[in-house]
Amino acid sequence: MSTNRESCFRQQPFPSILFCGDVSARAGASLPPRRLAEYELVYFPQGTGTVYRTNKQTIKLSESGYILTRPDEEHTYDFDLTVPTRHQYIHFEWIDIPDHDHSQFLREASFLPVLNPIAESLLKQILKLGSTKPKRWIERGNKLLGVILEELSDAYEEWASGSQASGTAIPLPLQTAITFMENQLHRPITVAELSHASGWTHAHFTRQVRRYIGLTPQMLIVHRRIERSCLHLLYENWTVKQVAFACGFQDEHYFSRCFHRIKGMTPSRFREAYSSARSINLAAFTEPKELYPFNTWINGRSMNGDNR
Repeated sequence: MSTNRESCFRQQPFPSILFCGDVSARAGASLPPRRLAEYELVYFPQGTGTVYRTNKQTIKLSESGYILTRPDEEHTYDFDLTVPTRHQYIHFEWIDIPDHDHSQFLREASFLPVLNPIAESLLKQILKLGSTKPKRWIERGNKLLGVILEELSDAYEEWASGSQASGTAIPLPLQTAITFMENQLHRPITVAELSHASGWTHAHFTRQVRRYIGLTPQMLIVHRRIERSCLHLLYENWTVKQVAFACGFQDEHYFSRCFHRIKGMTPSRFREAYSSARSINLAAFTEPKELYPFNTWINGRSMNGDNR
């Protein structure tokens, strides 16, 4: 009987969480050299002066990201000397890891300097499950960790190959500024307001926008206004002038020029070209932009290789 149970466990496609937590190491604390019998995944939400060392490399955690330590890999931590270092961690086992995308990340990665909203959110959900212990919380937590590793595996492959999409690593302060902007598109917005929302100086904010988005802050505002106007053109029975004013443009003609420059056609032509019977009963979303498009239909069959 025990042999059958062990066989079933070894075929389990998900990792098994041993313990996890969300802690803040005091300034100047350290972990002496140690070897773990299991994997350890640690997320540092903010960059600090903390240093992680193995016998092969030394990594200063000056930016947010993930540290992965493999079983029997000797390592140490010297935490920031001046401020506490908050970090969230999960110790886990995975017997007979399935031969899929996880393998490269679990075999090679040490530090992954990316922000992944999905992984971060699921990590917090695991900690919540462990704290409240609802029905089947261990099984649910293990499955969530499997998804986290899928996300980080994909991010690691892109990062290691240098092909990482610019949108996947947008720093949190810049995300905060963009969310603020999305909520204010109906009125005039200044770059100074956006830099203030990010907590950065005007000059640093401008550099980061160009680095991660490829536009100047002012052009980013214009592009976001035009994207918002597309929703109103398709889902609202408004005149072009009303759409322009609703998206923060004070002049209808300037709006039309900007629209044509970005979309390659006039607002009226865009409405004619892309309106459909489906859009009759839909309304425009004006909430901050999500990671997926609004008002779209996703064909489950095509996601599984069936294009019917």
